[in-house]
Parts: sequence; structure tokens; C-alpha cells
Amino acid sequence: MSPENVAASESAIERFASSLALMQPVSSEKIDKLLSFCPDALAPAQMLSVRGQQAVRAVSQFVISTRLEVNTVLALLLRYLAAAAAQAAADTDDAKPDSELVAFTRTLLVQLGRVALALEDQRPNVVQAVLDFIQSSFENNVPSATLASLLALADAALPLWEASQIELLRSLFSRQLKAPGSAKTKVVVLRAMRQLTKLGDLVGHDVCSEFFDSASEFLSLRQRGSSKQTFVPAVELIVDCGLLSETLSMKVAYFLRDFLAAYFQPGQTYNNWNSAFDEYKACLRGYVELAAKYSHLSTFSVDVILEALLQASSKPNLITQFTATRDEAIDTISRVLRQQVAASQGDIQPVQAMFTSLYTQFYTVYEKYAKALTAAGIHGDRPMTANGEVVANGKGGKLITSSSSAKVEPPKHTPTDEKYKETEAKLLTIILVFSKITIQFNDPRVTALILPRLLTRIHASLQSVDTLLINQLTEICLLGQPEPFEEIVAEFINIFKRVLHDPQTHVSTMAVRMLTMPNAFETLASNVSDKALRESLLLRVLRLFQQLGKEAGGPAVYGAATEVKRPAPSRDTSEMTLMPSRLQGMGYLLPILAELARDYDETKILDPDPDSDIQKLFRSVYFYCVLFRFVEKRSWRSDWFDAVRKFSSRTPVLVSKRPDIFKKTELEIEALLQNGFTDKDVRSYSQFLAELLPGQAAVKALLPTQTVYLLSIYHLETLRAASGTFQGVFSYLEDPGLKNQTALLDCIKGIADTVFPVFADSIVKSVDPALRPAVLEAETQALMLKCCSRSLPARYVAQKYIAETTSRFPQVLWSRNCLQTLLDVIEAVGKSCESTARMTGTVKLPHASSLSVSPVVGPLPAQIYLPDDHADRQALLRQVAEVGAAYLKFAIGTAPQQTHAVLQEYMVRFQEISRSFDDHIGYSLALETSILNVNRLIQDAKRDPARSLSGGAVELVSPAAGLVAAPSCVTSHGSSFVNSVELKARYLGEVQGALGVLQGDGVTPEASSQRLAAMLCTSLRKLSQDFKATRTIEFSAFNQSLFRAVALLISDASAQELLHLVAWIPVLVFTPTSLQSAVTAWSWLLTARPDLSVSLMTEIASAWSWTVEERLGLFSDAVRKPSPLAVSTVGPSATDGTEAAWRSDVGPHQTWINFLAERFVVIRDTNPTELRILTRMLHKALVNPDLLSYMPLSVCCRFRLLLLCLKVLHSDVIGDNMLETLLRERVYQAALGWFNYKPNWFDPGRREQLVDDVNQLIAFGKELAQEQVFEKRNVDRLAEMAQYYESFPDAKPQEIFLIRNMQKARELITLLIGNELERIVVWTNPCSRLSLQIPDQDRFAPPAKTSTKYWQNIVETAWEISPKLSVNLAQRFPASKTVKRVLEKLVRRYPTAVLDVAEAIPLLVNEVSVRENIPELKYLLYWCNCTPPVALGFFQKMYNSHPLVTQYAVRVLRSFPPETIIYYIPQLVQALRYDDSQMVSQYLREAATHSDLLAHQIIWNLQTYTVSDPSTAPASSSASLSRKAADLLVNIKNDFSSSARQRYEEEFDFIDRVTRISGILMDVHPDNKEARKPLLRQELAKITLESTNLYLPSNPDVKVHGIIPESSTTLQSAAKQPILVWFHCHSRESEYQLEHPRSLAATDTFLTEEEEDKLTAEEEHEARRRHRMLRRHGKEEEEEADGFDWKYPAFKLPAFKSLRESELAALNLPAPVANGKAPVSPPEVAASEHRSSDDSDASTSSVDSSSDVADAPHDTPGQSSTPKALVAAVNSAAKIAWSGSFRTGCIFKVNDDIRQDMLALQVIGLFHKIFQQFDLDLFLYPYKVIATSPQSGIIEVVPNATSRDQLGKKFEGGLAEYFLFKYGPPHTETYQKARLNFVKSLSAYSVISFILQVKDRHNGNIMLDEEGHIIHIDFGFIFDSSPGGNMGFETAPFKLSAEMIDILGGRPDAEPFKFFMEQGIKAFLAARKYSDSIMTLVRMMLDTQLPCFRKDTMEHLQARLAPHKTEKAAAKHMMDTFITAFSSFSSFTTNFYDYFQAVSQGIDY
Repeated sequence: MSPENVAASESAIERFASSLALMQPVSSEKIDKLLSFCPDALAPAQMLSVRGQQAVRAVSQFVISTRLEVNTVLALLLRYLAAAAAQAAADTDDAKPDSELVAFTRTLLVQLGRVALALEDQRPNVVQAVLDFIQSSFENNVPSATLASLLALADAALPLWEASQIELLRSLFSRQLKAPGSAKTKVVVLRAMRQLTKLGDLVGHDVCSEFFDSASEFLSLRQRGSSKQTFVPAVELIVDCGLLSETLSMKVAYFLRDFLAAYFQPGQTYNNWNSAFDEYKACLRGYVELAAKYSHLSTFSVDVILEALLQASSKPNLITQFTATRDEAIDTISRVLRQQVAASQGDIQPVQAMFTSLYTQFYTVYEKYAKALTAAGIHGDRPMTANGEVVANGKGGKLITSSSSAKVEPPKHTPTDEKYKETEAKLLTIILVFSKITIQFNDPRVTALILPRLLTRIHASLQSVDTLLINQLTEICLLGQPEPFEEIVAEFINIFKRVLHDPQTHVSTMAVRMLTMPNAFETLASNVSDKALRESLLLRVLRLFQQLGKEAGGPAVYGAATEVKRPAPSRDTSEMTLMPSRLQGMGYLLPILAELARDYDETKILDPDPDSDIQKLFRSVYFYCVLFRFVEKRSWRSDWFDAVRKFSSRTPVLVSKRPDIFKKTELEIEALLQNGFTDKDVRSYSQFLAELLPGQAAVKALLPTQTVYLLSIYHLETLRAASGTFQGVFSYLEDPGLKNQTALLDCIKGIADTVFPVFADSIVKSVDPALRPAVLEAETQALMLKCCSRSLPARYVAQKYIAETTSRFPQVLWSRNCLQTLLDVIEAVGKSCESTARMTGTVKLPHASSLSVSPVVGPLPAQIYLPDDHADRQALLRQVAEVGAAYLKFAIGTAPQQTHAVLQEYMVRFQEISRSFDDHIGYSLALETSILNVNRLIQDAKRDPARSLSGGAVELVSPAAGLVAAPSCVTSHGSSFVNSVELKARYLGEVQGALGVLQGDGVTPEASSQRLAAMLCTSLRKLSQDFKATRTIEFSAFNQSLFRAVALLISDASAQELLHLVAWIPVLVFTPTSLQSAVTAWSWLLTARPDLSVSLMTEIASAWSWTVEERLGLFSDAVRKPSPLAVSTVGPSATDGTEAAWRSDVGPHQTWINFLAERFVVIRDTNPTELRILTRMLHKALVNPDLLSYMPLSVCCRFRLLLLCLKVLHSDVIGDNMLETLLRERVYQAALGWFNYKPNWFDPGRREQLVDDVNQLIAFGKELAQEQVFEKRNVDRLAEMAQYYESFPDAKPQEIFLIRNMQKARELITLLIGNELERIVVWTNPCSRLSLQIPDQDRFAPPAKTSTKYWQNIVETAWEISPKLSVNLAQRFPASKTVKRVLEKLVRRYPTAVLDVAEAIPLLVNEVSVRENIPELKYLLYWCNCTPPVALGFFQKMYNSHPLVTQYAVRVLRSFPPETIIYYIPQLVQALRYDDSQMVSQYLREAATHSDLLAHQIIWNLQTYTVSDPSTAPASSSASLSRKAADLLVNIKNDFSSSARQRYEEEFDFIDRVTRISGILMDVHPDNKEARKPLLRQELAKITLESTNLYLPSNPDVKVHGIIPESSTTLQSAAKQPILVWFHCHSRESEYQLEHPRSLAATDTFLTEEEEDKLTAEEEHEARRRHRMLRRHGKEEEEEADGFDWKYPAFKLPAFKSLRESELAALNLPAPVANGKAPVSPPEVAASEHRSSDDSDASTSSVDSSSDVADAPHDTPGQSSTPKALVAAVNSAAKIAWSGSFRTGCIFKVNDDIRQDMLALQVIGLFHKIFQQFDLDLFLYPYKVIATSPQSGIIEVVPNATSRDQLGKKFEGGLAEYFLFKYGPPHTETYQKARLNFVKSLSAYSVISFILQVKDRHNGNIMLDEEGHIIHIDFGFIFDSSPGGNMGFETAPFKLSAEMIDILGGRPDAEPFKFFMEQGIKAFLAARKYSDSIMTLVRMMLDTQLPCFRKDTMEHLQARLAPHKTEKAAAKHMMDTFITAFSSFSSFTTNFYDYFQAVSQGIDY
């Protein structure tokens, strides 16, 4: 065996040595064992065997790896060497490489060399021994030893280190090479020489020169081809010599050149081609290596190889294997060039130089080639110059095109002479060089060098050169470079079209030529992988197909006599000779389209975008396929039909989705038919469709376009169905574009009847059996989903074919996924009927993972689209429930056992995935079907198994049918019942099994139970601890642990600790889910182990007491949101945080109380002990009724608890009169306590919760009415109890009164419950819909007629119980004047009783009391604060600036922060009119000193009154105000510090400079307003921002750090010139909070520098911490910094500390950037002002609001660390640490009074906060407006919005069409969300428009944002003013145009319209709660004499707000308003006003 073969497989001894080397340490025994395997050197037979070679390798490797036993092993190897020498000396046979002696010696020498290389200390001895052996062998001429030495030296070089050693081997090699011998032996010598050259510098030039000469001589003397021996080593040795010696490098290069020349010599033959080819490749590798080392040889190498290749290419037939030789040469050139490019750091100049040189030859050769073609009569259509320019055909002749009239002759002959062939061959080689190098580089720069030159050389004749060019360009395309790909594909398409149009081509060659380009396209389609490129190619091919279709025309184009013949299907191109070229081209493109369409997004096949280009192309292409009958199987070639079939499976459905698109489709088809199709053709299509749909009479009446459209649908869906899907048909039935096309929909239903059998057959015949179950599942599930379609026809077809599918493929009946989907669909529809989510038809399936994926159209949608209307959903629920029942009935009747198994498996899976015990409708249906009615269903199904399904679809119910009875499965609680049963059985089994496992040998049952109890206790505690830490819990684990614990307690009740945890852990978690599980567990345990009831209820009672003491849930101390009038913005409530929300959630107590109520019924007469426990729990809950929560969501829970208390009292089970009386008194007190707080609206988001509130109040009222305590004997007992209570020292008078007057209290409670019911009922059902009425909702309504005495008694009773309660009666019963009058008397008589009730102030302070100066006004000094609007009202003229009243009002205002006061500055300025006491002026002056922002806003407002307004008549009050405003203005400016004055001057100068530009533009280009834009930008560019404190007055929270002149523009206006200016801004939220203390009345003082120096160590540490917080810019750090504790005693931040450049440098904070880059200017936008009626609309662009923050650097070493420096750093950082840069725009106006807009938007802003207060899901955008003078101001730009006017000018159609266009079909989530946004905003603005009487509502003043919200702008006409001199033409309460009504559903009973009205009524009810404040704000502005005010303005406003109406009457009032707005008269005036504006102002409508 040769050494190579021995080494190929590792032997056992070698594996042993390897494993031994890995051991640490290695034992001596193991080493001895290894050595024992080595044969004895004295035994030659063993030593020379294969085992000997293995032993040598094993021990050598061991020594090298471990360095152990080195001497022993070396001694052994040297003994072997000596023995081998002796054996070789004695061997007289000829040496052979495979002899045992040679093989062993070779192995031994190689291993000794490896050992010498590894063991440096042993190297000299080992190397010397080897050299001695080699020298002895050579000198003594020992053949075997000499051959073995040569082979060993050829295998690996010895580690030599001396020149003498190298010289020794050189001399031996030279002598051996010169000696006689075989070529094979000499090759081995050459290999050994080459190994010697690897020693590098040790081998000198002389040695290299000698080796070169020897190798060269050897190669020159050998006879080429005479031997099979390869001489590659000789070539490689020569190359190595050149690499070692630079002197030899050129000589070597020339030698290789000559070698190549000889190799390429024509006629050269070889006996061994492979050996010769190896030598050739070695030569080429040599050039690569030489070029890599010597750069000057690179170009030489390329030139040599290229020259040799081109010479050889002239006669390629004479070169053996020329193709392989050529490819290798080109690869070598490419490698050399890549080396050059890499060496030049990517510069492709070497490639460019080579291409330039080669292109010269290419041009020369190409010219010869072109002349040869011309001589042969073959003309190219693109001759080129040397520069690659296109010239005319021939000598100055023009190109012959398809339109040329010259007669075309076939080619005269094909050039076949030798010269032509040589030219062609050389040209082909050059082309390959270009293309292959380009491909191998794969560099766009290289591609760009050659691509234009190759593209321009392709002839339409498509000869071999052209074919090669096309093929190579195709390969270049496959590189995936985008630009070259597009260029090549575009040229290919042009070539293909030229081929089709070329009249020079003889018909016999047409088919052959035509196939060239499709083959290229097909190659690209099959191999291009880049998604974008494939899509681009698909688009291009689709367009090409479309263009060819247009050019092909119809049959009429060819004439009747030349009608297109359609041969029998065949792939033979000869049969296509009679087919027009365009049609042939279209046919050849079909396979390409089929291949490319495979990648089309499968999710878009059934839901395409009809406006996308690709969808339009798909549609057009398919129409052509239908018209030219490519879709018919026997019309054309069979492979074309196969391609069409594949293409159809990926073609998107031909839906329109909008009527306008369907109209465009009809126009497109009409244009196609007019292009050569006759009436006869059209009739044939109609006849064909009639044959396809025999039952459709409507076919005859169809238009031709409709006929073609239906034919296209038929063919497309039939071919798609053949691939295994039926889903496409539903896309047409649901197409909104066909909504009113009844005839088309009927035909489509007929098409569905035709398509389904095709689909069913394909399942059996075409679909892979392995995929068949998945396909059937997917299609059946799709049908189930379509049963819920919004389209009635789609619903009908789906129900029909579910029956067909189950009948033909009954296996789907037992598919678990199908069953899951069916029951989930029923569940989803049922839950949607219960949901309060409105106008949201998209419902997600509960378990989408069960949905299958269709192999054809992808995954099924995980949601269904339901009708908007609630009644329609109820009808749909009945239908799907009937379908489900019929489905299950059929399944049970067919295979009962299997069906039961599937249903049971579903129930088990449901139990596993269910986390709660809620009812599941689908589960209930399964239960009802499989258990409750099994026998009946089986009997029915046996009588007629398929009757319920195959008999047709379930009868549909029209939405007009109204509400239908819900199916029994909807109201059934079977799912929760069975689920509970399963859970209990499961956990009992688990516990029994666990106990059995734990009871091992010697373990008693008691011990095993204790051990399991301990494990469960640990688990429960762990869950509680985790929840406490994270406030989250995995409820599946929670339920498992809880129910296992209960199961164990049932088995063994001794585990008392476990019982304790079962009661406590759910309470400690305290979530609705945990208590729901707990109630189930407690009920289970109480039922199974009655003996534990007392113990368990005791633990439960303790846990109940804990929740009372911890103030959780019903006992939470969370407070309601503050008044929206008292805050700048309404943020989240106290319950919105994670911890606060958990503590205030009453859901757990709601479940708990229900459990206690049920438990009371069970134990009332059977368990006195447990009853006493329950009674104690109730007493504990009401021990202090004031501890009960007052959060709005707690009303149901509170009165449920009180109802339970009453039931306990009425059952007479307490047995103690004192306890009964005490509990009753607390119940009454708790009930009345709810009404101590003013009535509040709240929207929980679920109507069911409000219904629960109503039902609970009704139940409590009924139970209260049954009180028997008021009988005579009981009244006497109560009197005794009251007397007894009076003896207690801590008895409260209210309690005593309540006991004495319980009957009065009951009457009061009943009255208040009736009021609360009315409020909640109105909120629940604002439109008074009969279907939503609740039984007994009016049961406790107050009497219709009441006397003054009645109300007086009510108020007095309430006052005795609680003055606070009594005061709130005024808000609950506003219609009663008696209530207010009595309250005024009581408040005046007992003011101290209500000092903490702000609502009582108006009862004391009024015009009469102030005029009379009653003494009780002194109590205002002690009264609690009211809201700012109430305080502002006291500044009105009617209060005569009373000092006490004014002082109180000022004190209230001082208690609010500046950001709240800023909101009311317009009214505060007006208060100066009657400020005789100067307190208002003094307050404003003082407030201005605390906040620069507040000061600036005050100054701007004052400026509007210090200058006379020419638009208003002067008045005495106005003159007084002007004087006072001027004085205050001077005082505020005088109070400024130097730094504050500087900031004031900078800000006002900045605003004035920008505003003045508007005035400048007025005087420039009056006739050409467009010319003003450049001037505007020039003026803006002159403005430099020299301060970092500039901000926009319209939004003080935003700071400006740059102007964007290039994006700013002028706006259109008839008489003014507003300008829109864009700014670079950043948020100042964090610094704003730091600059302002919480309150102007706060006692915090600022530190002086001396105080800062006295900071303690702890304070200094706090300062450092805050400084670090400010230095960080992450979100979490910002939030942390915003939460500074202002009460910190020693560290306070001074406001508005000046910012110095040195501080900026010290902080080293980043400059403001946007997204890490310099701010980018926004695109120029065309916008208009928001103001007057003669202005155009206000359209704005989107504003980039990105707020990415650059990372802040860490502290620098040079930064000061003193406390003083740290404080300064904090203050400085507060000024500039913004959270990102963004852009915002403002409109600047002059000559326009915008104070009216300010007032309107102030009220709108108030409405916005009110809606947020009550969680109303409405939308308003109160953009900011600030008047800087009477005739100038600034208006904020509305972002991301455009006016309805501009929208109409850009889009043809109304709003409804626009919504469809922008947001998609109505069933899509995007459309529903946009429509919902529209309704939310329309409701809000409608109410505001009504209350403020906003007029001039043309489409220029109504905007629409990107999300669908409507936004009103321009409030120039409000209250009692209107356009046209108060003409009052707009009579509608608010604008509700026809297009708005269309979006709302088109009719008042549509769900969107009802939702619109309901939300509007809620908005009105919420707003009128603050009607007094709204009127106060407006009333204080009356003296401004703005145009909107008239004499009766306030009376009209009050009438609209209707503050004295009840809630029910107010809701009806607003309902009537909506009806009026919808009325025909209002619609007429609205539409006519829009028409007038369109005619007069050009505003679209």
C-alpha cells in the first residue's frame, strides 16, 4: 500500500496515539503500550509492513503533540532509519514507489522531518541523520533509498538552516537530474527541487538560476505528448524560481509566453490531453503569481495571455478542447486584473485600459464581420462607428423599419467561407472576454465600461454573434446589479419588438429568431433572485404583453380572409407560421409571465390594490388573454395554455373596489374592443358566456364590456380553481365597486356555480395527495369566514358551498382546525354583538393559529369583517349559529363516534387554553350539540343525514327584519359550567396521582399529603411574591396552583396553612381574574367539604378586612380627576398608573360581593356561625362609609354591597336591634355618601358596565322600598336607638339625625337614585333607542309635579345629613329654582358648614349679596379654592370690585401655576376694566415677575388694547382699559431684571421682525402676488437668531433655534398678505417645568450664592444626583428629571438664570439636531391663512415631529465639581436640554383682528379638556392663536392636513369616494379607523359649531388630516355674526353636508350616523356641565365689542347650552338639533352656501 493510501485511513494504533495525546497526564503504562505496538527494527518483514508505517506515524505524532519520551522515540526512529538503509543496500531489485521498502523509508523520512520541525532542540541531530542517509543513498547509488529520499523530499521540505545543507541537496538533485533515468523519476526530482525553494531566502539567486535552467532544459528536451506523465512540476518550479529571484522574473515571464505560444500552436495534438491541460493551467497560475508579486508584470501577463488566446481563436477547431482552454485563459486574465485592482485600492483603471485596448480589436473584427453579413444579404439594424455611435443603415441610407414600403426579399445566402468563420470565432472570443471578466468582477463600474458597447452590437438578424451577446448579457443581468439589469432588459424588449416588426425576416426563420429573446427572458425569470429585480422584470414583460396586444388588434385587423388560424395544440413552431407575429410574441411571453408571477405576493392575490400599476397591468393582460383566446385550452399551443393556467393561479382578482375604478375598467375593455374587434366577435363572446351560464337570463342584457369582464372572471377563477382554491369568487361578490350592479352579481353567482365543480374535481385529480387535507381545510375555513361577510350574496354562496364541500368531502367534518374555526367564528360574532365598540367591523378570531395556509393564495385572514349595525350583527349571529348547528348535525349523523371524538378534543383544548371561566358561545354550541341534544340529532340525521346542509344555504335575514332572537348557544352558560367540571375533575385526578407517586416505600398517606401541601404552599407564596414585585402574574400557573390546593384540601383537610393561602393569595393578587378563580375555588371547597366552611369563611373575612384597611378596590382612596378648568392639560387620572390602577380596581370586590350574596342565600337558614361571619364582614365594610371609593366606576360595586346589606337586614337574621340599626344607618349613610360629590360623567368603554350600574341602582331602590322600619313600632324603636346613641361622646349629629329621620332619608335616597338613573340611562342611550331601553329605568323618576315645600324639605333634610350633599342638589336638579333659593339661604345662614365646598361659593357670592355687602362675605377669606373661571367671574362689573370678593379671587388665581393662568389671560386683561381696587393689576404685575412666559403673554394681550382699534367704536370702558393696560405694561417692563428684560426684547424683536415682513409685502407687487415669495425668503434670510431663548408665542412650549426661509411662503388673501413661516424648534417641556415653580403662591425661596456655598454633604450629594440626571438624555432619565421634589429643603432651582457661553462649553451638551443630522428644511407647502372668508383654504404639509436625542457626553475631567458649580450646571442644563429637533410652522398676519379666533379657540380648548376629563373618545385640534396687537397676530399651522377645497381640486369625487380611494374598501381596518376618526371629530366639531354658532363653513374652512379627522378653522363668524352683513343664510345648527352624511352611512338609521349622534349628545352633556364657566369666559369678553357680540348673545348662548334642563331633556334638545341639521331645509341652505362660495370664491364643493 502506498503512503498516500495508508494515510487516507487512520489506523487503530494512530487513533490510540491521538487519544493518548489528549490525556492529562499520560501514564507511563500507556506510553509503554504504545511503544509495544511498534515492530522490532531487527524484524524487516514487520518493520516494512503497513503496520510499520502506521507505527512510525503514530509515535511521531505522539511526540510532536506531547513532547514526552522524545529520546526513546527518536532512538526508535533512527534505528528504523538505519535498518532501512541496510535493507536498501541489500536490495538488488529496481526501485518502485509502491514497494514496501520505498514506502516505509519515504514515510520514515517524512515523519523525521516533521519531528525535526516541531522539536527545535532535536532538530540538528535529526536533520543531520536524514541528510547523511540521503547523501549516502545518492553517492552509493542505492536505488530504493534514493527513490524514497526523493519522494520524501518531494512530499515536504526539510527544516534546513544552513547554506551548506541546501548546496548539498542542490548538487545531489542536479546530478540525479542529469543522470539517465525515466521521466517519471526526473519529475520527482523537480518536485523535490520545488520543495527546496520553499525555504525562501536561504535559496539564493544562483540556486534559483540553476533550477530554472534545469527545468527549462528538461521541458525543452522532452517530447510533447509522447508520454502520459505530466510535467506540471517543471512549470511550477520555473515559476517558483521567478518568485524567489526578481532578476529571473522577466526571464520566467518570457519562458511562459513561449510555452503558451507552443501550446496554442494550431494543429498541436496530445496523447494525454489532461496532462497537457494541467501544464497549461500551471502556466496560467504562474502568470497570476508573478503578477501578484511583481506589479510591472501584470499588464505584460494580461497582454501575453490575451494575445495567445486571440491568435488561437482564429482557428478554434484546430485547438484541442479550445473551449476549456479559452475559459481558463479568461479566468486567469480576470484573476490578474482583480489583483491589480486590489493593489490599487479598488481603482479599476487596469480593467479600463485592457477593455480599451481590446475594444479596438473588437471594432476592427466587428467591421469585418458586419461586411461579411452585408455581403450575404443579412442586414443589421444598428451599425456602429469606432466610438460606438449608431449610424444609418449602409452608406447614408436610412433604417428599414416595419413601416417601410420596400419589398422584402429573403437572404441571398449564408456566409460559410473560412475567412468569415475565423472572423466570427475571434469576435465570439472577444465578446466572451468582455462578458466573463465583467461577470467575474461583478462590479457596477466594470459593467458600466462595457455594457453600452455590447448593447449596441446586437442585430435584429440574431446571428450567432448576436445570440452570444444576448446570452452573455443575460448572464450579466443575473449578477443582480440594478441599473445594468434595467438597461439590458429594456434593450432586450426593444430587440424583441424589432424582431416582431422586422420585414426583412423570412417567414421560415421567424419562429427560430423569435425564440431567442423569450429564451433570454425565461432564463432571467428562472434565475434572478432579487425580489425588486424580479418585480421590475414582471412589470416590463406585462407592459410588453400589453403593448403587443394593442398592436395586434382584433381579427378585423387581418381581414375576414386572413382571419387568424388557430392550429391544434402543439409545441412545434412550424405550425405557427400562419399566426401573426404579435400574437406569436404574446404567446412566447406567457411562460415568462407564468414564471415571474410565481413570486407575486400571495397575500395580494385576493386583496389587491386596484390603483397600483401592477394590478392594472395584470388586469389588462388578462383581458387580452381572454380576447385572443389564450385562456381556451384548444385554441393555441398546449404549452401556452399551461402557462396561462399557472399565470391565472397567481393573477390578482379583477376587483374594482370602487365604482370609479369599475367604470375605468369598462372604458379599458371598450377601448380594447374598438381595436379591431367587430360586432360579430362581441356577439360570439356574449353567446359563449350564455353557454357558460345557462341559467342567467341577465346575460343577454349585458353590455359588451360587461360580457368581456364576466368572461375574464370566469376563465380566471376557473383556471385558479383548477389549482386548488375557490376563494377568488368571493372577492367579486364582496367588491364594493359592484355594489349596485345586480345583474353582474347574479352572473357572478352563476360563475361560482360553475367554478366550484372545477375546484372539487381539482382536489381529487390535480392536488398532490399529501397537500389535499391542507387544501381542503383552508378552503373550508375560508367558506366559514365568508359566512360572516358583509355582502349578502357572498354569505349565501359561502353557506351553500359549505354544504357542498361537506357533502363531497366529508372528511372536513372531522377536521379539528375546521371545527375550531367554525366555533371561533360563532364566538367572534357573538362577542361583537355584546361589545360596545362602535363602527369597528373588524373582529379578530380568538385562536388564529388554527387557520390553515392555502398553497395557492397563502394564509387565511385572522379577522372577519362584520356589519356596522348592531341589528345586522344579531341577524348574522343567528345565521352562523344555524350553519354551525347544521354542520355539527350532519357530522354526527354521518359519523357520530368520530364527531364526538373531535368535539371532545376541542373541549379539552379549549380548557387548556382558557384562562378564565367566561362563557364561550362556540363552546356552548359544541356542548349543546354533542351532549344535550345528541340523541335527537343522531335520530334526525339518520332519517335525513344531509338535509340540513345539502338542502341549500341557511335562509338569510334582511337587516330590515330588525332584532331576532339570539340562538340558545349565545345565552347558554354551558361552556363555563362544563369547563368548571373538567377543571375540577382534572385537578382532583392530578392530586390523587401526585399523592400516589409520593407514597413510596415506608411513606404514610399523611406524610405524602403534608409533603404535597408544602410544595403547593411554596408555589402559592412564590406567585404572590412575584406579583408583588412586578404586578403581573401568569394566571395559568396561578389557577393550577390554586385548584390543586383545593383538590388536596378536599382529599385531606388537615393542611390548615394551605387553607389559609387558598383564601388569602387570590386576595393578595387582587385582580378580577384572581377573584373569579378564587370564587370558583372557594365554592368548590365549600360544596365538597362543608366541614371547612367556617374555617374558610373566617380566613375570607380576615382577607376582606385587610382590603378595607389597605384601601383597595371598593375602599380605595383614589381621587377623581381634577377639574379641566383648573389644569393646563388633562393628563391621566390617578388610576392610570400601574400601582394606582391596581389599588383602585373595584372588579375584584364586585366578584367577591356577588359570591357573598350567593353565599348568604345558601347559609341564611342553615349556618348561623357562617352567617355571623358574613355580618361582621358587612359591618367592617361600612364601619366608616366615607372610606368607600368615590371613583365613577365604583357605583355598581358600592350599591351591590349596600343591596346585600339590606337583604341581610330584611331577613331578620342578625337578632340584635342595635346591630341592625347600626348597619341600617351605615347603609343609608353610604348610599347618601355617593351623592356627596357632584355628579360626574364617565365612559367606561363598555355599555354593559353602564347597564350593570343601572340594574344595580334599580335593584337597590326596589329593596329600599321594602323597608318595614317605618311602621309605628319600628319608629319608636328608632327613637330609642337615637336617644341611646346620643349618650356616646363621639356620636355625630348627622348619624343621630339619620336614625331619627330614616324615612326622610329613604325618600332622599330614592330621589337621588332616580336622578342618577336618569343620568346614566341618558349616557347609555343618548338617542333614546327603544332597543336599548332597560326595564324599570324610569321607576324612580322624581314626581312630575312637586311643590315648593317638597323641595324645601328635601334640601333641608340633605343639609342636616350633609351640607356638601345638599349643595350638590343644585347641580342634580337645575330646573328647580326652589332648590337654589333654599340653598342660598342655608349657605348664608351656616357658611362655616361649607367652607370646604367650592361649589357653595356662587350660592353665597352673587350680585345681590355683593351689592348688599352682607357680612358673611368675610368667610371668603377662609373658603377653599374654586376653579379659575369662577374666580374670574368675580372680576365682572356686577361685583363692583368688592375687596373681599376680589381678594378671594386673586388668592385663588395665585394658587394655580403659570401654565394654567396663561389659558385665562384674555379674561384677566378684561378684568382690568373694572379693577378699581388695583388688585387685579397688582396680581398680573406680580405674576409677571415669576415667569417670563407668563409676562410675555400678558404683554401681548395688553398690547391689543393699548393701541386703538380702528375696526371698533371707542367706548368709555375701552378707554379706561387702554389707560390701565398701558400703565400695567410700563410697570411690568420696569419690574424686569436685566436678564429678563434682555429676553423680553429679544423675543419681541424677533416676533416683530417676522410680522413686519407681512406688511412689507403688502406694498410690493400688488398685481403679482407670486412675486412676493422670493422677497419673503430674502427678508427671512436677513433675520439672525442671536438668542437661545426665542420661542413661538402661539406655543410657549416650543423654542426656536432656526428659520427655514426656503420652505416659507405667502398665502392667498384678497386684501391682506399673511405669510407662512417654518422654524427649526425643540421642546422646552423639561426646562419649562424647571423654570416655573408649581404655584405663584408657593413658599419656596431661591438660593443665593452664599446659600449655595453652605450646602451640606447630603445636599451636595443630592445636587450631584440631579445634575447627573440632567446630563442624561434617555427617555427614562428625562422622566426621572421631570419628577423633581420641589419640597426638598435646601436645593431649589432659580428661575430664568442667565445662560453664559462658558456654561455651555462646560456642560458640553450636544447642539440641537434632528435624527442625529443637521436640520432638514421641510418641503415647500402651499398654505393659506385660517381667517377671513375671502382667503383661500389652509393646507399644510406634514410636520416632522421626530424627537430623537443625541447621546450626551459624560462629565469632562476639567469640569468643576464644587456644589456651586453643580447648581449652576443644573440651571444651565435646564435651559438647553431639549428632547430633539423638529419643524413647525406659523402664519403671521397683519391688518387682521384675530381676537375673535382667540376666544373661539379658547372655548374649543376648554371643550377638548372637558372631553378628556370624561374619557370621551372624541377629537378636537384647538390650534394656538395669539393676537400681538389689535390688527396682527400669529396662528399655528395644523399639521398633516389639507382643506376640503384643495382636496376637491386634486381629487375627482366627494368625501366618500376620497375615503375609499385613500383608505381602501369599507371592510378594511384602515377605512374603518379613518371613518371612526371622521365621526369622532365631526361629532365634536358639530357640537362646538352649534354652541358657538360657527358660520362661514365653506370647504375652505374645513380641513381633513391624514388619519381622517375633520378639523374646523377660521372662526371669523361666531355667536350672532354671519357673513354678508349678518345675513344669517346658514340656518343649519352646524354643517352636515350630503358627502358627510354619505360617510355616516347615508341615512339616520345607519350605525355610523347613530354613533355620530350619540357621541355628539354625550359631548353636549359633558360640555353643559361647565356651562356657567363657559358663559363666564364669554361674558367677560363682551366689552371688547368684537363683531360676534350682540345684545342677546348671552341669552342665546344660554339657550343653546340649556343649563336648566334635566339631563334627559338636554339630550332630547341636542337630539332635535341633530335632526334639524339633517333636515332637508338645513341641507338646502348648507349646499346653497357651498355653491355660492364656489361661484364667488372658487372654493370647491
